Amino acid sequence: MNSERAAESASAEQKKKASYVLDRPEPYDPQEAIRAVELPHHSTLFRIGVWMTVIGYLILILGAKPSFFGLDRSPVIGFVQTAVIILGLGLMCGGGYYCNRSFFRRYPESLTSSFGIRFVWTGFVISLFTGMADVFGIGSHPLPGVPFFGPLQSDGVVVGECVTAIGLVMLFIPSIERLFKRVRRRPTKEEVSEAERLKDLKS
Repeated sequence: MNSERAAESASAEQKKKASYVLDRPEPYDPQEAIRAVELPHHSTLFRIGVWMTVIGYLILILGAKPSFFGLDRSPVIGFVQTAVIILGLGLMCGGGYYCNRSFFRRYPESLTSSFGIRFVWTGFVISLFTGMADVFGIGSHPLPGVPFFGPLQSDGVVVGECVTAIGLVMLFIPSIERLFKRVRRRPTKEEVSEAERLKDLKS
């Protein structure tokens, strides 16, 4: 009996050491293995997010520098160009969000990620209301005059884009616990099968 207990203790200690990464313990969590089985990375959602980001970037460039596409027909930036810039920025925000959800859908959303999505859309709203200030009647050329994208509006859109960029970075930062305390490891086949067995027992 003592030898069996010693063998079991040694086996448990070996499994415990196997779960150490960079000398930091990561206790095995069956629920995490269940989430890994039930919620794999969503490749379709990721592709949609990437395409939205790329198309949004091209639309943003089209609005900011139409001369790149041979479409620069006005010496000033008017309503149409401003609307195209805002549309491209919105698509980039949505694409970044979808990419984030496809990566981290198997883990609970971290506090950093929650703040990040709020930063993303706050920056978009700042860019929207500063870029379209004349349309909303708070600019220097309100309707029915011709909307004009002036230097102050340009600075406001840049500030909004900076806030959006900060939010996108925060979206892709994993939780502080995962970043500084542990390094995630892939569950072994035995752990996945054990998680499925526990799931079947619960159901």
